[in-house]
Amino acid sequence: MSDIAEFISEVPDACKTFVTEAHEAMVKAGYKSKIVKKPGGSTAAYAHPKTKQVLAQFFFRKKVLHLYLYVVFFGDFNGYLDKLPRSVSDQLGVFNDCKRLHNPDACNPKCPMGYDFTVSDVRYRKCKYGRVTVVMNKESMGLLDILTKRV
Repeated sequence: MSDIAEFISEVPDACKTFVTEAHEAMVKAGYKSKIVKKPGGSTAAYAHPKTKQVLAQFFFRKKVLHLYLYVVFFGDFNGYLDKLPRSVSDQLGVFNDCKRLHNPDACNPKCPMGYDFTVSDVRYRKCKYGRVTVVMNKESMGLLDILTKRV
């Protein structure tokens, strides 16, 4: 059994199609997949082949499938994030704000400023190195459109 097949075998049935399609779209677009087996559940990460930056990573926490989306790519999601259900878009605010966007003197001057974006009329000013954790369920399946538009 391949690493991705083994990973997908751990995914809840309601999310298998989403994970399979996301994997296929990202691999087709040239992203490198890396599957890591861990005692609490495997992870599947997708990195850009040239920059090595990770776009997305599936992982398990307490036997629930989650998806990390890295904020460095949020500018590319412009317009798509507004289409997510409120329960999913509300999860976007649960990571660190960029100190420099609020007060340029509050952070190291060598630190690049983060990202200022709006989703469903809510303004976010998030750290460039932040990531959003989204619980994967029926409502969050709309993220496939976002991931496939990005790749």
